[in-house]
Amino acid sequence: QLDALAREPMWRKGLNYLHGTGHGVGSYLNVHEGPHQIRMEYMPAPLRAGMTVTDEPGLYLQGKFGVRIENTMLVTHYTKGEFGDFLQLAPLTLCPISTTPIVLSMMTQEELDWMNDYHRMVYDRLSPLLDENERQWLADATAAV
Repeated sequence: QLDALAREPMWRKGLNYLHGTGHGVGSYLNVHEGPHQIRMEYMPAPLRAGMTVTDEPGLYLQGKFGVRIENTMLVTHYTKGEFGDFLQLAPLTLCPISTTPIVLSMMTQEELDWMNDYHRMVYDRLSPLLDENERQWLADATAAV
């Protein structure tokens, strides 16, 4: 179900990617460590709080370009209700996303808000660990668009 949600914005434009959306990362450091994976093919292992999983949709157009933003996420508890336990993904990889190749006018307000919120979180978490020059670099790299 998560795989279809990740692909849906591309499917609306007649696009797709031919690799998995994510995979486990664990103690043996295999490239695609299970038991959980997020992909088009059925994978019977459910996500559970405490698991790590990558988030790596991408788009590759033959002879034109390719792009992929990959993060490692931690599966955490979100809430419990009458329909069961709900999980969420929290980013473990805290790296600015370069806005240089992005055509900002093509982004929706929701996408811009997500990127600005992500960059604010990256700055807030990392800046206390940096010296003044590094902090300025990070401020520039995570500036709102």
